Amino acid sequence: MKKIITILLIGALGSALLLAGCGNKNTGTDQPEVPDASAASEPESNPGGMILGGWTVSADAASTLTDEEKETLEKALEGLVGATYEPVAILATQLVAGTNYAYLCTTTPVVPDAVPHWTVAVVYKDLQGNVSLTNVADLDLADVKILEQTDTSEAVGAWAITEPSGKAVMLPSEEAQAAFDKAAEAYVGVSFQPIALLGTQIVAGTNYKILCYGTPSTSDPFTSLYVIDVYADLQGNAEITNADQLDLLAYVTPPIE
Repeated sequence: MKKIITILLIGALGSALLLAGCGNKNTGTDQPEVPDASAASEPESNPGGMILGGWTVSADAASTLTDEEKETLEKALEGLVGATYEPVAILATQLVAGTNYAYLCTTTPVVPDAVPHWTVAVVYKDLQGNVSLTNVADLDLADVKILEQTDTSEAVGAWAITEPSGKAVMLPSEEAQAAFDKAAEAYVGVSFQPIALLGTQIVAGTNYKILCYGTPSTSDPFTSLYVIDVYADLQGNAEITNADQLDLLAYVTPPIE
């Protein structure tokens, strides 16, 4: 008799857990919880470019670079093996005894079934035109480094955010472009110009993570780099659910050894 009661209790508990799991679906604009990277193990394979948090890396970014800017990065990467770099934009520059350039790149390891990811590569060009690669940092979509305080230009140190070009950047899909246009038009306080679609996340609709230039609607605006999340529902509505300034220094400053 005790064995029968135990089996019934286990079955009831399993049914309750199953029902709880089924009721935890995202059906509105609430963003799904991103798993804690420290508590999750990296999968053996990564089909479709999926990363922690359900984001899929979008590597189809339109480049805004000139041929000279592309050649500068190519020259700095000569002799570097293990990965290929596709530059998308120069995010910022820094005047030293020469110039430092912070390139946004899609980077693909030279291994079978490799999946691209985003990186920020820093290239130093001296006054004689010699170039060298001084730092490369991964831009992890599940752990984007953002600024806690955003009311001062000192947050980027001696770096100058590259002024947005007159050339409009088109996002790689009509759906992403339409969602961005609709959401950005309704957003108050900051005017956004896209640099690249970093990734997508399928929920009850689609989340888009977009790197942008952002200019506040103030009398003395200061253009910054923003990472925004745009949610588009299944009815075609779209809104910006999160907008944070990128912590540029976290990606351009070499780690202390």
